[in-house]
Amino acid sequence: MARYNEKEYKTVINKSKFVTNWFWNKYSINVYAGCQFGCIYCDSRSIRYNLPEDFANEIYIKKDIDQILDNTIRRSRTMLPDVVIFSGVTDPYQHSERIYRNTRKCLKVLHSYGYPVHIITKSPFVLEDLDLLNEIATKTWCTITVSVATTDEKIAKVIEPRAASPEHRFGIIKKIKERYPNLQAGINMTPIVPFLCDNEDNLKAVVQTSKDVSADYMLFGGMTLQDRQAEYFLNQLEKSYPELPEKFKALYKDSYEPLDKNYTINLNKKIVKLSSDIGISNNIQRYIPSDYREMNYRIAEKLFSEAELSRNLNKEWKNCYWAAQNINNLDKSILDIAKQGELKSIRNVNQDIIQKIQSFIDKTA
Repeated sequence: MARYNEKEYKTVINKSKFVTNWFWNKYSINVYAGCQFGCIYCDSRSIRYNLPEDFANEIYIKKDIDQILDNTIRRSRTMLPDVVIFSGVTDPYQHSERIYRNTRKCLKVLHSYGYPVHIITKSPFVLEDLDLLNEIATKTWCTITVSVATTDEKIAKVIEPRAASPEHRFGIIKKIKERYPNLQAGINMTPIVPFLCDNEDNLKAVVQTSKDVSADYMLFGGMTLQDRQAEYFLNQLEKSYPELPEKFKALYKDSYEPLDKNYTINLNKKIVKLSSDIGISNNIQRYIPSDYREMNYRIAEKLFSEAELSRNLNKEWKNCYWAAQNINNLDKSILDIAKQGELKSIRNVNQDIIQKIQSFIDKTA
């Protein structure tokens, strides 16, 4: 039984120096601390997040969260509207949301200020906010991502013991697209748990089912293991799959990610090919502001997409990625910089990227 503790916080929204090109967020809000879904692989248990050790049962409720958020945005001179993600380390629609409605309170504030929103959840309860989320999408931008690691109900019950079944989670996307076909929504197959979720049948099933429910995209990512997260995961895993902990220890060998780089490379290649064959994107169509950042974001999106594909195919990607980040963070329009012949002054923008930028500008002019 979860224990709810109301707690006062000075700040409730975080700003990132760099945009996350998977989720496109510049800001993040964790409306609760702790998560009742208790997924055994969750990296939020790691020490760096400084969350309660009894992560799934000790839930902290952020008091007056909407007032604090409103005051922060109203007083800020530098917080340009950009994507706010719910949430980095907790599900915004866990059971506590039915009581406290912190997520909906924040959504109303963000809507009033014209901020775009990205929801990541495993809960059908998000459907109760579709009216508001669709209003946000109409005014600015919104996308809803539902996390599904496997279609196997038995495996899901072990690794995600309190979350809705995979079938119900795919059903969330189907209902969203039926009710609001223009509201962007997709699946996130993260983490892909080694030895349980990384086989060909499961990968194909998740990608195909994503397509079948009309998801706009299907994201994917590997699994990390570190400190408290690793200890908890391996202990829980041993109860249902006693043969697997030693295999995980051999694959990770105390590293954050699988030590065998070929494992990750081959996994990425499989999913990229499956997605291409089935016909579903691995990218979210990003929010594009209507101010000086418009062309910067469009060009950055193109470069981010190219870098991500290269990374998944084990090709050189870092320079393209950082060029995209630096373009994304410009404090003036890249059109003005191009007119002045100063594109080379942007960090990581080499001659090859200059040609791509100029070609994109010429096509959209």
